[in-house]
Amino acid sequence: MVLIQRSSQLGDQKGFLAWTDDLMQEKDAEEYVMIEPIPEEFVSREEAAEFWDTHDTTDYPDAFQTVDAETTFRGRYYEIEIEADVAEVLQAHARQKDVTVSNLASDLLRQQLATA
Repeated sequence: MVLIQRSSQLGDQKGFLAWTDDLMQEKDAEEYVMIEPIPEEFVSREEAAEFWDTHDTTDYPDAFQTVDAETTFRGRYYEIEIEADVAEVLQAHARQKDVTVSNLASDLLRQQLATA
């Protein structure tokens, strides 16, 4: 089955046409856009990404199902801007101590704030 949808209502369930065995059934539609079927299988992640970059999942309501998911909040991270020379020194110290730059920066800020 190929779905064709009214271009003025993309994403709206009204305006779909069903193309089945050379018969077309119209349901409240005026202008039409062909909706390409989802491939049975993608050769690569890149091919899947390319397809979904140019298609809208709301055009394929029967292809997806709602699932229950539980997540755990692991924490919040913040991004701050620092000058290039400070970043270079921070990276050098992190390498010497065999820690990540983020952990070293957090530790240094904690120490500095504790004495402020």
